[in-house]
Amino acid sequence: GVCIGRLNLRGGGNDWMQEATKAAAQAQLKKSLEETVKQKLERAFQHKILQAAQIVEQQVDAKRREQEEMSSDELERIREERIRTMQKAVAARRKWRAQGHGRYE
Repeated sequence: GVCIGRLNLRGGGNDWMQEATKAAAQAQLKKSLEETVKQKLERAFQHKILQAAQIVEQQVDAKRREQEEMSSDELERIREERIRTMQKAVAARRKWRAQGHGRYE
């Protein structure tokens, strides 16, 4: 057998080479699997973002269609309801002021 430094190449001199090759192959496989997992996670994440965007888009479209389909009577009813709400808020503020709220002396 041949002895180089502390390395003994007796009979099975290729054993260390096979182990080194095996370790390198395992490291490459591990790296490949990690990349595959990363790619799958990235695709899944992108898919979920796309789904969320599509849902929001559908909701916006539905709201737009709903508003487009409103009749003038419905719009007038909504307008009158909003005016009543604002009038009640003004009346409440006047009442509070009359009771002394909001004044600093």
